[in-house]
Amino acid sequence: MLTERIYTYSECSLRLAGVALIEYSNLVIKTSEGVYEPAEDTFLTAEFVERAVESFGKDRIDIVDIGTGTGLLGLVAASKDNVNSVMLADVDKNAVELAEYNYVANKHALLAECSFIYSDLFSNIVRHFDLIIFNAPYLRHEKNTEGETSKQWDGGKEGIEISIRFLEQAKEHLNEGGCIVLVASSLSNLRMLEKKIKGMDMRIVDRGTAHAFFEDIVVMLIRA
Repeated sequence: MLTERIYTYSECSLRLAGVALIEYSNLVIKTSEGVYEPAEDTFLTAEFVERAVESFGKDRIDIVDIGTGTGLLGLVAASKDNVNSVMLADVDKNAVELAEYNYVANKHALLAECSFIYSDLFSNIVRHFDLIIFNAPYLRHEKNTEGETSKQWDGGKEGIEISIRFLEQAKEHLNEGGCIVLVASSLSNLRMLEKKIKGMDMRIVDRGTAHAFFEDIVVMLIRA
């Protein structure tokens, strides 16, 4: 049986090499070398997260932010008054620590209970959620600059392999009536991803696009 390994503030060393402070809405987010820094994809996703949270007819919804990085998306959700809890998860322990640092720094602006967990997608998560967020690594492997941080954006050969593995697991952790916010790129195999979503008996109910440098970032709202 899997046990959720929740990190508490007292357990964090917080020895972080901060490189910038980013302001979004009423939050101030610290970045750290080696952890994906919020960019155009993050901010477009944040808008979708806010819309998704507001669309729920019931109060006190539960949310998980997979691959949380700095924690920005999860903390945006935690600032909404109809959110009960937000779990912020990442496969990178430094990211989990940074997200908790940012939680503490912004606690005055947050309304929901937050927890932090080290997990490869849902490997250490047993709970179910109303909203699941994933700003996925979405570039094709051959487009990457090989290096220690390539896992931040390497989505596999077609740029969607990690997203597909995520969706297969996410469906098992989604409450009835819940939804998924997933990020993809025009440089990945979007047609194949959409076919896989349909094959999982899920549907894309909303979509947003933003152009950034050499690609279009696509954010999808998915329901089972």
